[in-house]
Amino acid sequence: MRVNASLSWVEAAFATGREVWLGKPGAMEKIATPAGKTYTAGPLEFGQTYQWRVDQVGPSGTVTGRTWTFTTGECLAVEDFQSYGNDAGIRAAWVDNIGMVGVDYVFLVAEAQGNNSMRFEVQNQYPPYFTEATRTFAAAQDWTQLGAEALSLAFAGDDTNVEHPMYLKVEDAAGHSAKVEHPFTYACQSKLWRDWTVALADFGAGGVDLTAVKKLSLGLGSGLNSGQAGEDRDGIHVDEIRLCPARCFNPQQLDLRGDLNGDCRVDIEDLLIMMDNWLNDGSSTVP
Repeated sequence: MRVNASLSWVEAAFATGREVWLGKPGAMEKIATPAGKTYTAGPLEFGQTYQWRVDQVGPSGTVTGRTWTFTTGECLAVEDFQSYGNDAGIRAAWVDNIGMVGVDYVFLVAEAQGNNSMRFEVQNQYPPYFTEATRTFAAAQDWTQLGAEALSLAFAGDDTNVEHPMYLKVEDAAGHSAKVEHPFTYACQSKLWRDWTVALADFGAGGVDLTAVKKLSLGLGSGLNSGQAGEDRDGIHVDEIRLCPARCFNPQQLDLRGDLNGDCRVDIEDLLIMMDNWLNDGSSTVP
């Protein structure tokens, strides 16, 4: 898994070669002389702005191209659920631990705007009183690349759910695994989408080799009867499982939307940032 950028350009008729330049603002370097009109640059850093240009080479010399700018994403997707076309496809990737023929707990939710998420259901009133969905990666993944320090997951539940401990479990290629539970057993009752961020160091402390991650499991349940009635099913929706650089882990699940400088506090520093940008709307007038 890497942060890469796919670059492409239109060439002049005289061009017989090209030089690709790339770097952070003010520090571009020549990195390649590709044979065609595309180039994949990487690995790059999270959340960084880069400049790039293509100088075109012809019979009369080299013509300097225009400088362009792009910014890489803050996080790297482990699973965004966009590659699945139906329930069968997502179930083949995310396998539940119950294994009953004809009884399914993993479903694809395809929204009208094209975004997919996973619906994960549980019946923890029956043994083993916990339910897991596990994604096994074709090749072991290095989660320490590019300075990643956190695993982030977006989820939403339902206030009709009973309380189920929610957890993430990571297993490495050697079979070592570690589980981290959400700090609140009632998290699955939240109808609002929430982010849950776990420090990768928590899995590493459990003996997992984070340079060779083979399995990722999402689970609900404690191993004790949940108290769900009859054939009742509880469930959550899951989306955007990502690796991120150091960020606020917010175990108290406080509302930090006002944290504008990313220091995990809402304070006078954030107010000053807001005041400095007060009434900016990006508009302009032409005389």
